[in-house]
Amino acid sequence: MSITVVGAGPAGLTYALRLAELAPHLELLVLEEHGSVGWPPHCAGLVSLATLNREYPRVWRRAVLNTVRGAVIRSRGGSEVLIDAKRGVAAVLDRPRFDQALAEEALRRGVELRLRARVTGVDCSRGVLRLREGRRASFSLLVLATGALASLNEQVGVERPSALLPAINAEYELQEPLEREFVHLYLDSRLAPGFFAWLIPLDEYRARVGLAAPSALRARLRLLEKLDPGGVGLLNSRRVRVYGGYVVTGGPISKPYTSRVLVIGDAAGQAKPTTGGGISILSIAARLAAAATAATEGEWHLAGPRYHEGFKRILGREMRTMLLARKVLSSLNDAQVDALLNALSEAGVVERLSSTSHMDFQRRAILGALRAMWREALANRLLAPALLMGLVRALLG
Repeated sequence: MSITVVGAGPAGLTYALRLAELAPHLELLVLEEHGSVGWPPHCAGLVSLATLNREYPRVWRRAVLNTVRGAVIRSRGGSEVLIDAKRGVAAVLDRPRFDQALAEEALRRGVELRLRARVTGVDCSRGVLRLREGRRASFSLLVLATGALASLNEQVGVERPSALLPAINAEYELQEPLEREFVHLYLDSRLAPGFFAWLIPLDEYRARVGLAAPSALRARLRLLEKLDPGGVGLLNSRRVRVYGGYVVTGGPISKPYTSRVLVIGDAAGQAKPTTGGGISILSIAARLAAAATAATEGEWHLAGPRYHEGFKRILGREMRTMLLARKVLSSLNDAQVDALLNALSEAGVVERLSSTSHMDFQRRAILGALRAMWREALANRLLAPALLMGLVRALLG
């Protein structure tokens, strides 16, 4: 009996590692369409230390560039909020190196990895994958970890993730030193309507800068350089490289499986709707999918429901709350975002939650912020109608 994984990113490789731990007797093959694991890079590479220490203790230190303890959030109107955990809470990763380290661990555990193996078609009834140049591969169970574009989902009868935003990242060598312990987030509709732009320190003189927006990414990146909201001198810095990807903000798909197929990671919409971060969510999903696979003893039609029920039980409420928050935030204009940051500051929410909030499991922080600031929000003539309307639209849509 063979399990074939399509996609050698964190989702596919994490699943392969967990299954190799649980059921080393199973034949496990990972197919990757590119010639090297981890290339081309796609994401900003900021991952909580809690996730990394829980799920990847043998791996993440091989790929770490920096650790951060908090974030500075700025609005277009000039409001600023500082979130400071007073301790390291997240690592900035060299994502290609992280993926490669995962692949090394998988190979060490006996997983077979094939590069330049692009899947062009799926025949679920016969358990056959069609590969480029006429090649084929067979499977008893197929696991799709193909990323946000989810190119094979529809072929196997599974919906694609919704609310994808194109994203761009650029790495810069700075002329002046940077405070390396804080990420900077910019809420400005000129840069990222309905989302945000970011600056992530790689070290004292290097930064990863990016944004997600529906269109005109390079023009928006040039504007970000010109505006330089963090005052780090982007316009006069050397841009080293630029790469892109997609941010998934629409929450998990309704049914990430069929009788012989499991879908995990971005292809299943398993990313935080608030920020688009995926590794924390996919690591749990991959573990659940591997456990469901190992427990079925070859009755593959049972794996999907077990995996899906486990995901809903552990992460269902978290994902629904983050999705609701994303929909409401995306409905606010720049002036309303500015008012929201002021209300959060005036209510003392930031100081109260900075040391207790979890960057992966955000439901408690979101609900805590709402409870703490509801008086300030309702008293604000600009903010109150927008929040209420955004909430209604989110609940209806």
